[in-house]
Amino acid sequence: MDRRKAQPGDCGHPVLLFIQPFQKPMKITLKLLATYRQYLPPGVQGDSLDLQVEENVQIREVLKKFSVPADGTSVILVNGRTPPADETLQEDDVLCVFPIGTGG
Repeated sequence: MDRRKAQPGDCGHPVLLFIQPFQKPMKITLKLLATYRQYLPPGVQGDSLDLQVEENVQIREVLKKFSVPADGTSVILVNGRTPPADETLQEDDVLCVFPIGTGG
């Protein structure tokens, strides 16, 4: 499995993750809010990052790649809704994660 790391100065190009040879990548957006922004790669502006991932990638795989807690201390949303723990991401999904207790 090819695992490419995000590099500073990505110039807005999607970061490639979990891509198997000859597999079609799909685009998702990872948003890390509040103190979880610390898990974004160096050089990322703002709180989100476009990613190219393989089809059928699960939420926990993406979170693990960025060392984001996927336990009871995190609020995890996909397109604004709470997903099942084993949900597979789809093209153009927005995966948003922030620590529980963060609010406005």
